[in-house]
Amino acid sequence: MFVFFAFSAACSEESITPPPAPESSVNIIISGNEEPVKPDLKGPSIYLMGKGMPALSSFEYFLDTLADSHVDIVVLAGSSASGGSATPECDLLMELDHVNSCATATVQSQEEANSEELVEIIDQSEIIYFAGGNQCVYVNWRDSNLHYAINQLVERGGGIGGGSAGLAIMGDMIYDGCSGSVRSDEALSDPYHEYISISEGLFELSSFDNTITDSHFSERDRLGRFISFMARISSEKDRDEYFGIGLDDNTSIVIDHSSTGKVFGGYATRLKTTERAQHAEEGIPVTIYGVERVVSAPGETININEFNFEQRDIIDVESGEIIFRNED
Repeated sequence: MFVFFAFSAACSEESITPPPAPESSVNIIISGNEEPVKPDLKGPSIYLMGKGMPALSSFEYFLDTLADSHVDIVVLAGSSASGGSATPECDLLMELDHVNSCATATVQSQEEANSEELVEIIDQSEIIYFAGGNQCVYVNWRDSNLHYAINQLVERGGGIGGGSAGLAIMGDMIYDGCSGSVRSDEALSDPYHEYISISEGLFELSSFDNTITDSHFSERDRLGRFISFMARISSEKDRDEYFGIGLDDNTSIVIDHSSTGKVFGGYATRLKTTERAQHAEEGIPVTIYGVERVVSAPGETININEFNFEQRDIIDVESGEIIFRNED
């Protein structure tokens, strides 16, 4: 009986042990023309989207800021699409007349981020769009050949952008989500909460000097956590002024080479600190004064680093509690 039991247990254990994972390679799917175009570029231009999928009307405007002829686009993703299509962003963007091709590349490791094939496609394209998902995956591509190729694309006047997680990685500092997702109340109670992980930026975008970005802004009540991030950064980096851009789900912003942006679809919230945080320390609730807020509506044109003083709110945070100075 003992022999039979041992044999059965061994068989059972073997049956639930997964086989070794095969070595993965970059999954690249190309839609449209295989022969790339080489238009004259007017960028760099930036496309920000509050949720994962781009919007056709704002993306068409984005194309107009970038080139007067057809372009090639690469959509980068850190995981496979969960819906019925493996290329949802490209399916949408191929509807635009000025898109010559759209390649979807799923990159799931540092090894894949060093793929020569992937770098070649980036070098032959004019626009990079980061899909929604997990921004921690994107941050882990730092210092790869892919990372270098994207910065080269920006340097030659190309376009860059993303939605949701793809939006979150555009600033000069990044809430990377590598330790979890933090709520506003948690972040205000402790700017070094276990779910807050902040990384240096990935891209050299002059429009986003001293700026952090966030998505799903109103829908997920992210004002408090955003102020906490900015308070921590202002303290760590010894900066009085620091900026934030938070977009609602249906909001997109297109920013041209002169840092002029146009808002589409929904509301964009911009924040600016005017002094360093009084308290932005581990285990202590946030205290910071004089945070300026401007909310921009669809159709508005804005300078990313300038505020309309007639329409601004002033926000103080005392011991983790948000106070609007100009509220009745």
